[in-house]
Amino acid sequence: MKHLTIIIVFLLCIPLAVLSQSEKNFIDQNYIEITGTAETLVTPDEIYVSVTLTEKNHKKTIEEQEQLLLANLKSLGIDTDTDVSVSSFQGSYERYFLRRNEVEKEKKYQIIIHDGVTLSKTFMVLDSLHITNASITKVSHSEIEKFRRDTKIKSLVVAKEKAKQYAEAIDQEIGKAIFIQEVDPNSYQRVAQYRALNSSNTITNLTASMELQNIAFQKISLTATVLTRFELKTSN
Repeated sequence: MKHLTIIIVFLLCIPLAVLSQSEKNFIDQNYIEITGTAETLVTPDEIYVSVTLTEKNHKKTIEEQEQLLLANLKSLGIDTDTDVSVSSFQGSYERYFLRRNEVEKEKKYQIIIHDGVTLSKTFMVLDSLHITNASITKVSHSEIEKFRRDTKIKSLVVAKEKAKQYAEAIDQEIGKAIFIQEVDPNSYQRVAQYRALNSSNTITNLTASMELQNIAFQKISLTATVLTRFELKTSN
C-alpha cells in the first residue's frame, strides 16, 4: 500500500513538473512584445429607415396608407418582400361622448435601403403621402462580419511588421509567433453618420420640392488591436 501511494504521488507530480518546465521555457525565451492596430472604413449599403403609419390626424386608414406605401416603394425598385417588414402594430381605444368607441391603429415598418439616391426618393415619396413620422435608425453593411475578420488579420500583419522593424534596429530578427491575443475584441466602432440637408434625420425636414441628391454617408469605422509576442533571435 505504501509503494502504491508513492507511485500515485509521483504520477501526479509529473504534469505539474511538465507545466512548470513549459512555463519556464516560455518566460526564459527572448521575445519581443508588440501591439498592432488596424482600421477599415466601410461604405454602408444597408440604411435602416423606421416609418410609422397612424390614423391620428390622417384622412386615410392604416390599410389604405399601407397599400399606397408599398406600391410607391415598389416603384422605386425596393423589394418589399425582403427589405420591408412590420416592426410593431398596435391599436388603442378612443372614447367619445354619445358616440361609439373607436380604435386608433398605429403600424411601424422597417425599410432597408441600399443607396443614397433611393433614400432621397423614399423620403420624397413619404412626404407626398403625408407620412411625417420617419427616421433613419442605423446604417450597416451586408458583409460587415467579413470586414471585421479582415481588420483582425490586418492588425496582426501590422504587429508583425512593427516587430520586424524593431528587431532589425538592434541587429536581431524575429522568429515564430509564440503568443497572439485580441485586445478588447468587442471594440469595433460601427458609428456612421449621414448628411442630408441639415442635421435632422426626420422627414419633416425633407420636402417634396427638394433637389434629388445622393445623400452622402460617412463610412463605418471598424478597428481591431492584437497583442503579439515573437521570438527574438540574433541575426545570422
